[in-house]
Amino acid sequence: MMTTILVGVGAALVAAVVVYALMRGAIAAARAEVRATDRSVEGLRAEFASLAAATLEGKAKSLAEQNAAQVRPLFDQLAVRFGELRQASEQAREANVRLGESLKVKLDEVGLKAQSLGRQADEFVAALRGGSKVQGNWGEGILAKVLEDAGLRRGENFVEQTGAREAGLPDVTVFDGAHRKILIDAKVNIVDFIAATNAARAGDAAEAATTPAASPSYGRIMIRPYPIPYK
Repeated sequence: MMTTILVGVGAALVAAVVVYALMRGAIAAARAEVRATDRSVEGLRAEFASLAAATLEGKAKSLAEQNAAQVRPLFDQLAVRFGELRQASEQAREANVRLGESLKVKLDEVGLKAQSLGRQADEFVAALRGGSKVQGNWGEGILAKVLEDAGLRRGENFVEQTGAREAGLPDVTVFDGAHRKILIDAKVNIVDFIAATNAARAGDAAEAATTPAASPSYGRIMIRPYPIPYK
């Protein structure tokens, strides 16, 4: 009986040792498999990370190229617009310079005309206050200005009286280009001139303008014996 028990215990121990050895082998194999699995997972993880990085880099490069292709025409258009704006600004600046120069010329002309009008006004007032000689001088000045405004040049197309008034010379001698002379005597009646200028109706102005023609002094001009060189 005791022998049977010992044999059974020994068999159990042997079985336990065998089971333990088998379990340790299984555990070691499992651990090795886990380590291999971990290595595989790490390899897959590294490969995935590399693939993801390459994919992202390619996508970024492609996206950058696509964006550059889309944005480049906009920058080209902006460059063209800026060029046009710069050219328009330069043209406007040049136009302003020319306008300023033209305006200065016009202002100078207006200033000269204003000075001329001022002198004429002063001469007119002096003629009103003076006698017949002053009025005659004023009329001769008006006559010379009328001739110059008509395009005639003093000393070339017409000459003014240079001798004494008592010498019977005409106020102005005009050369018509056909070797003929036109003699002009300026006769100004200040009263009739003012009446013609301030007349409210055209008929009154015409009447005031023609009134001096009936004066005896105008009739004497027609029969004045001018010196031989002026005939």
